[in-house]
Amino acid sequence: MKNYGPVSIGTNIEHVEGVDNRHLTIVNQVVPEEQPQSASPETPVPSQVHLNTKRSTKLNFFRVIKALCDQGFFVDASGAKADDKTVFEALSPALNDDFSDYSGHLSEGLNHHKLDTRSEIFQKLRDTYEAYEMNLEEQRKNR
Repeated sequence: MKNYGPVSIGTNIEHVEGVDNRHLTIVNQVVPEEQPQSASPETPVPSQVHLNTKRSTKLNFFRVIKALCDQGFFVDASGAKADDKTVFEALSPALNDDFSDYSGHLSEGLNHHKLDTRSEIFQKLRDTYEAYEMNLEEQRKNR
């Protein structure tokens, strides 16, 4: 098996066959080992993925990521739970946005909405995932 060089966040998949990328949002870009590596760090290629600009999308995204952070879904290089700031800093370039204001958005959201409204995104995500699983079950029945 051919050994490929380092993996970085990007939007292209090279040297991979049979990948269905219709539903990918962030993919790994594989750099072949044969390519010359410069001594200085290269400027990362901008991601082709952006956060939707629809109203409340950014705030709801922040709510979801914050909940994932609190649940320990993200770890740092040492394997320790990553703090919110580190996670949002990592997501900023992947989505071509500045998320340094995540805390302010979350705080402001507390002032303008009731808990039911603020947590509505989690119910929508649950409903969406349940629909996905029901669709899979239906596809399996129809085989």
